[in-house]
Amino acid sequence: KAYAAGDRMGLLHVYQRLNGHVETIGTYDGTEIALFHDRSFQFDEGYTQNTPPPALFPDCPNGVYDFGTATCQPCPKNQRYAAAVKSCLCVPGFLTNGSTCSPCRPGTYQDHVGQSKCLLCQPGRYAPAGAGTACLHCPYGRFAETKGNTACAACGSVTNASTTQR
Repeated sequence: KAYAAGDRMGLLHVYQRLNGHVETIGTYDGTEIALFHDRSFQFDEGYTQNTPPPALFPDCPNGVYDFGTATCQPCPKNQRYAAAVKSCLCVPGFLTNGSTCSPCRPGTYQDHVGQSKCLLCQPGRYAPAGAGTACLHCPYGRFAETKGNTACAACGSVTNASTTQR
């Protein structure tokens, strides 16, 4: 079961592995950790909270580490692993919506990973379907005058002093 902030889990024990030995160093009530009187967080020599031993927190090249199963899990649908942030991020064409990814609406696009908004197609371009990573140029004889177009309109007749164009 996954727990969310505010869920009542009861009192949990906090364990620490140090130099190959595991001992209880405190409790967790769902909101804060209370360390026992004579205990503190300690790390094996050469490691800190920001640089833990790799065996305890392995890198997962194509997903994230699941502490519950002690295995690497693939990124969720429409996400891919970004090594720079060691996290799964929404793929291009999708925007971050909390912990999930939503497709960009028709008329919009997103060409970068992990973005929180989609961009409107510029005049002269359109995106007919959602989850677009780029906008298409209007074909010859068609136009899109405003931003955010899902289609291009046919050009009408324009009269010039000496010619008529279509």
